Amino acid sequence: MMLEPSSSMGANNALSRSNAMVNQSMSRLATGRQLQRASDNAANMQMVERMTSEIRGSQRAIDSLQTGSNVLNIADGAMNQSTDLLQRARELALQAAGSVMGPEQRNTIQAELEQIGESLNQIAETTQFNGTKLLDGSVTSYNIVADAEGAMMDVSEALSDISAAGLGFTPNVSTGANAQATIDAIDGAMSKLNDARGNMGSMVNSMEMAVNNAQTSVVNRSTARSRMQDTNYASEMSRMVQSQMMQNIGTFVSMQTSRMPGTVASSLLSGLTL
Repeated sequence: MMLEPSSSMGANNALSRSNAMVNQSMSRLATGRQLQRASDNAANMQMVERMTSEIRGSQRAIDSLQTGSNVLNIADGAMNQSTDLLQRARELALQAAGSVMGPEQRNTIQAELEQIGESLNQIAETTQFNGTKLLDGSVTSYNIVADAEGAMMDVSEALSDISAAGLGFTPNVSTGANAQATIDAIDGAMSKLNDARGNMGSMVNSMEMAVNNAQTSVVNRSTARSRMQDTNYASEMSRMVQSQMMQNIGTFVSMQTSRMPGTVASSLLSGLTL
């Protein structure tokens, strides 16, 4: 008795399903991903793509925040140099404030104070990041990407003008009274620098906290994405072995269809359902 055409088609269909499942398992094992196309699981694929976008956005924000922190640290180092110069200028002005100083000594102190002013200007002119001068008063906005959604942090408030003119450093120690006025001006300049550095430190701390939060977000989202898209090797290996067994049986049934009674073939086909 020959196998009915429907039984033959059933055997071929079952074999095709087994082949497809073996190929799918091999692809998942080779790539390490169980989600390779939208047809695998459209809802999960959509969530994976959304999480991938969020992860990449967070990583770019981390890079931006770390770069912003570097910018502020460069500016802080320059301000520290300026503070040291102003400390020296104050010492000189204090010397000149006394009545014991003669004109020649005052002239010597004045010359050194003017040199300090030039050094302040040099620091303001040469403190740069990626071609942008940071401390010459030209920065009106300096935005740092702060999170994956593109929120910005403007750090320009901390990038003060620390040139001699910007700090109000115009020394004059020709008399004791002028020297005292210079001391007051230097104290004001140091107070401005201290305020800027304090503001800068607060911004750096905020950036570090934002970096930590973004890094935690990247780890959590990456873990969730991995559960959705990455291959479970133990489960997939077991699935492939089962599919290969069904594939072998399907091949055997397909080869024997011409010699089997229809009822026997139908019984075998019922066992090929995966």
